[in-house]
Amino acid sequence: MEKCNNIDNLTYAERILLSRISALNASGSDIPPELYRQFRNFEIAWLSRNYSTDTIEQINSIPVRADLPRAPVPANSIMSGPTGEVYYYLHSKAQQYASEQKYDLAIACQQKSNDLMRLKYPTHRRTEAYYLVRLLARSGRLEDAKNTKKEIDAYYGKAECDESINALHKEIRNAHTLGTDYLIMTTEEFACSECAKYQGRVYSISGKSKKYPPLPYEISKYGCVHPGCTHRFFAYIDNMSSNSMKITLAHHPIKNIFYKRNIVSFSNRPFADDRTKDCKKAVEEVRQREAKRKEQQQHYEDHIIEIEYQKHLDDHTLIWLQNNFPAKAPKNITSFRRMRTQNTKNYQTLKLLAAEKGKEI
Repeated sequence: MEKCNNIDNLTYAERILLSRISALNASGSDIPPELYRQFRNFEIAWLSRNYSTDTIEQINSIPVRADLPRAPVPANSIMSGPTGEVYYYLHSKAQQYASEQKYDLAIACQQKSNDLMRLKYPTHRRTEAYYLVRLLARSGRLEDAKNTKKEIDAYYGKAECDESINALHKEIRNAHTLGTDYLIMTTEEFACSECAKYQGRVYSISGKSKKYPPLPYEISKYGCVHPGCTHRFFAYIDNMSSNSMKITLAHHPIKNIFYKRNIVSFSNRPFADDRTKDCKKAVEEVRQREAKRKEQQQHYEDHIIEIEYQKHLDDHTLIWLQNNFPAKAPKNITSFRRMRTQNTKNYQTLKLLAAEKGKEI
């Protein structure tokens, strides 16, 4: 139940804590680790007394609103991160309840957290949203897990696409307000070879400029070069907008002196990945490492339900072994998985004993 209409309802000790942090922030001093730990404990305490999560009814009664009060932050503070947000607190509670195997409470907390996350970060936090899928699979609710993953994928796939289009259209409107026909594309140090053809240039929105190339049709339609592209566009006022060719060329080094002269020359060079060989080599090494990490992450996401459901089965198998063979059964799930992976003699013995009772492990 929400009961935090007055977010200034703080104890004397909490007010003193916030004042100390505020004073340090105002003086430009660093926050000592112990003081930061106290602040995090304060956030948790404030959230726990204002948003009850002891029952499913209490969790479900928390409103899904964009303006839901968060834990107070000190004046002049840089400590206004997500840890004080209600969605973050509920995600933490879901993890706590899951560790206690209170899956009904964990699922309720994470479902509410996901709903609030979409208001705060409509196109981000997909990985955190997947935690609900994990919980459903771990609790044996296989069909619910499949349906939830399908819904999350559909939502974030559309939201990420819409974000690029909306961001581009917003900047086009901004350009018109500023009386300019131009947009400039950001430059990224580790851009892919396709994005490298387009980044750092100034484009004409109308396509009528004789000074800058027209905005490519694909970009004007989809808002980016390719799905997942993180480049963005900003209104550009010729001869007035701040554009450092030094920074652009640091991220996109080229050999041709003519194209280095100014933004006009750089924008009108051929559409090719003309970065230096050394730059391409360094970028490729970084992108390969990132691709490997993404591949591993994608594999987990593609098989998240099977992986987490197997953990559910393992939990039940371990409980069965401990109930039937307390002297030989492993003490915890980590030991059980390790002995199974290594196919130890004790595991082979347990398999035979379980088979005699009609149980396959």
